[in-house]
Amino acid sequence: MKLIILLIAISFAVLATCQPENLYIYDLNDGKIQLTLINIESGEVNKTMLPSIKTREYELMKFLNVNQNGNFIILVMNDQDAYAYIEITPAGQVVNTTQFIQPFPLSYLFYETSVQFDEARNSMYMVVESYQDVILVWDYNTISNSLVNLTMSLEIPPNGCFDGLNTYYILDIDSSQYSNFTLYSYSFDTKESSPGLTINGISPSTDTYLLCANNQVYAVGYNAYVATEMSMYLLDTTNGEATLAVNFQNTGLQNSLNYWTKDNYFVMMTQADHQFYLTMIDLNTNTVVSKSQIQKKFVVSPEASGIN
Repeated sequence: MKLIILLIAISFAVLATCQPENLYIYDLNDGKIQLTLINIESGEVNKTMLPSIKTREYELMKFLNVNQNGNFIILVMNDQDAYAYIEITPAGQVVNTTQFIQPFPLSYLFYETSVQFDEARNSMYMVVESYQDVILVWDYNTISNSLVNLTMSLEIPPNGCFDGLNTYYILDIDSSQYSNFTLYSYSFDTKESSPGLTINGISPSTDTYLLCANNQVYAVGYNAYVATEMSMYLLDTTNGEATLAVNFQNTGLQNSLNYWTKDNYFVMMTQADHQFYLTMIDLNTNTVVSKSQIQKKFVVSPEASGIN
């Protein structure tokens, strides 16, 4: 099986940063958390156990962020479905655990990719479908939760991303053909929602996930009929134009969420001929920086994973 990657040159304001070195994978092994460290450029794999993560008190849910101290913010949940987060060093030492915030008294549907962290406000956001479409907010300064009632009417469970500053973007998709896309936003600064912006340029029949990276908004889309074909589009949040940036004709993994970003770097995991690969792309130039074969076995769907 041959992996073909199409990269399209796009001109826009760029942010130059140091590229990430490793993929960090956290999985549950015999009741304890195991850290699998994969070097992105070489594919070398190292594993170690992390006794400081208290698996009897909570389970890992998602790698949220790399904070200003260079530590990792990982979402955890206890047996009462309450959320907190732990701050953990790259070496695996837990240096901070927040208090748990009790769950919302409502049922809702959401995409995992919509769970976003706002370091400046020390808050977590998630757009969901419930009695109406809302953004759920967990505030770890006040240890409280709240709802943002959205004015737009969305067809299916929406997905969203936070730009790291003030704005949470929301993508609505036509529920029948996955072919009509509308972008909304909510500002945590002004407390206002934007009117819907029609997105043009995403291929019809595409199942999409929003991604905020490199001070831009992207849509990661999988072909609804060939679920291993992935395309990533840069969205113009002013005029609604979607420009193809990256295309993996065959990732070998259906509708995979095994991709990660840090600043202007995007890392994608693919599979071919029973082997796994990591491809790193510079989003400033949409060029491949490295591609490596992962050298040892690892957990493909872990509790949490991220790059740094």
